[in-house]
Amino acid sequence: MMTLDTAKMCSHLQKKLFEEDGEYHRLWMALQNDEELTAVVRSRQLHITLRKK
Repeated sequence: MMTLDTAKMCSHLQKKLFEEDGEYHRLWMALQNDEELTAVVRSRQLHITLRKK
């Protein structure tokens, strides 16, 4: 299970990402279920990358 440092994430993005009815929640679920995807919070933005095998 992926964890993110939410200290630098705005509350608006947190709601969209983590709440079930949030518009980015499906993206969060994909991050949890796909080992090739990773994410990091930088400058209050969520950056998602695909890990190369």
